[in-house]
Amino acid sequence: QPAYGIRLQQVTGAYITNVDVTECGTGVSIAPFSSADVAFAFFTGVLADTCVSAGWHLAGEGRIGNILCNACWAAGSSATAPAGVYSTSTNVSGLTWSNGIVRSNNKHGIFIQNGANIQILGSQIMHNSLGGSGTYHGIVIGSGVTEFIIADNNVGAGGYDELNAGSNLQGYGILLSTSTATTFFSVHNNILTGNVTGSMSDGTTLVSKSIRGNVGYKTEAAGKNIVETNAGGVASVDHGLAAAPNTVNVTAVNASVFLHPQISSLSATAITFLVYSASGVTFNNSTCT
Repeated sequence: QPAYGIRLQQVTGAYITNVDVTECGTGVSIAPFSSADVAFAFFTGVLADTCVSAGWHLAGEGRIGNILCNACWAAGSSATAPAGVYSTSTNVSGLTWSNGIVRSNNKHGIFIQNGANIQILGSQIMHNSLGGSGTYHGIVIGSGVTEFIIADNNVGAGGYDELNAGSNLQGYGILLSTSTATTFFSVHNNILTGNVTGSMSDGTTLVSKSIRGNVGYKTEAAGKNIVETNAGGVASVDHGLAAAPNTVNVTAVNASVFLHPQISSLSATAITFLVYSASGVTFNNSTCT
């Protein structure tokens, strides 16, 4: 069994098209040695299947930049492989995985441990985590990865595996690791249904991000509720979002008095607020909308 199906260690400008790599140690290895570059590589229709390690692995000490993988495949990686598509290099800037299929891997589907300027677009990432139900995930972004886009993907149950009555064992569709450094990213318009634990887990804390329009992961809500304040003028409403909101706008209305609500706390499930009358007195034991 060969250690690698394809291995790039020093190249600036490569076109690799319609190649099927099977039963290797690593399917496609991009691993420049120190002071070397792998850049401007275009993969089209490259399949990495049934590998002992990752189907695709970006590693090494050199620089990796401007790698484009279109209509590519990563499936069947074994229990020793962290993911079907795996990036560990700290010198990656510019990786696009688009219109591809990542399925039936023992652990994660795609795991970007390090890097910047990453794009995962329009792909089918389904039925991974064969090594344990809810143990691994569709897409994992490591702490400190920046400037990435995850958009227009199907990450969950579906495809050939679902048609053949297979179970999707992925924990989360997308897992954004706990981080105070991950920033400048967008996760939008993904379908994240049919995962075991949930659609998405966002552990990032910085606000320079956009998470919107993901089916199965609600980030915006609006509506009207009738609430009863307690003896201290406090009321709360469930917001129904996937996490505590960053921005809240609450109004309180009563037919007989002008009201002024003041947010007191936000939790993962509810908005709690104090209600004051125009004179600054708490609006106690009363109904408002």
